[in-house]
Amino acid sequence: MTDEPTIGFQIRQKYIEARKARLRKITPQRARVRVLPANEDFRMVLKHPSGIRFPEQGSVEWPLDKFTRKRIAEGDITVEENGGRRSEG
Repeated sequence: MTDEPTIGFQIRQKYIEARKARLRKITPQRARVRVLPANEDFRMVLKHPSGIRFPEQGSVEWPLDKFTRKRIAEGDITVEENGGRRSEG
């Protein structure tokens, strides 16, 4: 009787892993870019909608999506030239 939950758990884990693998194949990978806040006030309050915040120092990698492009255009953040990957995908 103690083996039944373990077997059920293993089957469920295999199903979950297979689903994740399928989603990775069909979901396009977004380009990512390394950004810096324009000033320290933005560092403390600004975060990407995905939940990615700035660290206490340095830059952070964000998806190059509509939100990020708008923050760049408004001057809230700047692209770190030496560490950014701007490959479209």
